[in-house]
Amino acid sequence: MTEQGLFMRFTMSIGWDVSYRGSHQRGVADQLIADTLTDLFGGFTMFEGVGGWRAPDERLFMEMMRQYQFTDTTKTQWTWPPELKELIEKVKELTGEEAIYLERQVVNVEII
Repeated sequence: MTEQGLFMRFTMSIGWDVSYRGSHQRGVADQLIADTLTDLFGGFTMFEGVGGWRAPDERLFMEMMRQYQFTDTTKTQWTWPPELKELIEKVKELTGEEAIYLERQVVNVEII
């Protein structure tokens, strides 16, 4: 079975303060993200790494981060789904993160 076309790919990047590693809130956030993305999009891919940014006072910050990618293959989500914004607010509360980076892009995909 081959499927191809234009789809909307979403990327969500979250900085994980090391103090949350292994904590109850981190586990709750992990499960909430997995459940919500699987329910909305059928699945996701998650990468762990390090993100860096420079503060207005020129200090360089580097922190552990997770990046989730998920694609709407139904071609129905060309805008931000309200459930995704609700998820982000809940994750911010659980993790203490001030901001979560979101990106969306139209991609040409071929599933072989």
